[in-house]
Amino acid sequence: VLLLQNNPNVRLTDCHRRFPFKQAVFDGSNSPRRVAQWKTECRQLAVPCHDIRENGAWIEQDEWGP
Repeated sequence: VLLLQNNPNVRLTDCHRRFPFKQAVFDGSNSPRRVAQWKTECRQLAVPCHDIRENGAWIEQDEWGP
């Protein structure tokens, strides 16, 4: 899981190349514009993402349940 906070100036495609993550999580400290860009990149990478501002707390689910 890649957690992005405090609006870092990164491209998810670059991050994914170096650290192949299976999900991205964006907290409320990121700008809506930047989150929109990252969501587009996630779709292109076929990686699920979670925007805490829109969807509330992110809770990791594992094979044993929440």
